[in-house]
Amino acid sequence: MFQQDYVLRQIQSLIQVLEQVLFRKRSDQPEEAQDVLADGLARSLGMGLPALRRLSRDETLALCAPGGPLPGDAAVTLADLLSEDSSSDGRQRALWLYDWALASGQAVPFDVHERLASLRASLGSPR
Repeated sequence: MFQQDYVLRQIQSLIQVLEQVLFRKRSDQPEEAQDVLADGLARSLGMGLPALRRLSRDETLALCAPGGPLPGDAAVTLADLLSEDSSSDGRQRALWLYDWALASGQAVPFDVHERLASLRASLGSPR
């Protein structure tokens, strides 16, 4: 029960950051959106955006693995956030997280394949 409440609070916190990022992007405030993204990730993960961008694939996926700072259920939410990063490094990590969530049977949004295709196109990745 307590574990489930903790997981829900973490995911809710990430969703609130995503809402703020999207609001600023829609308001034509891209720099402010990146600031909100960086601050929100630092608060939620205790790791700044530059550090997140440098993580290897395995290190990125470990964020949502058992014993990681986020529950596995948060992989898609974290991917949603990182897909809004202006840096291709952040978007690459979003791609890895979406792929992992899909392959591991996590709950994914109905449009996950479109999200993957969009990220791959923005990164110039095949497949």
